[in-house]
Amino acid sequence: MTPRFEDDFILPVRDWCLKHADKVRKCYTTTHQGYPSVFVISSVPKREVATLGQPLAILNLNLQRRGWTCNVLQIPGEEFSHYDAYFEAEQAILVYSE
Repeated sequence: MTPRFEDDFILPVRDWCLKHADKVRKCYTTTHQGYPSVFVISSVPKREVATLGQPLAILNLNLQRRGWTCNVLQIPGEEFSHYDAYFEAEQAILVYSE
């Protein structure tokens, strides 16, 4: 992990998670096809999944402004036990955990 990746990507994602800790259970980052991806596992029920929509879009935009081409995705809380279907947890970096 390069210092730039840690300072300009990981730390802003972690700060975002702390700011939204009431709705975030865990957050991982990994790379897919050479680009970083952020997987936010929410602690809110599926029916409230939209509550993180705008904040996640803002996080994505802020990362892009820092020069990162990336994906920011939310995994509903009910699917927490199946997050390995979305990304390889063993290869991912745990950025935040409640």
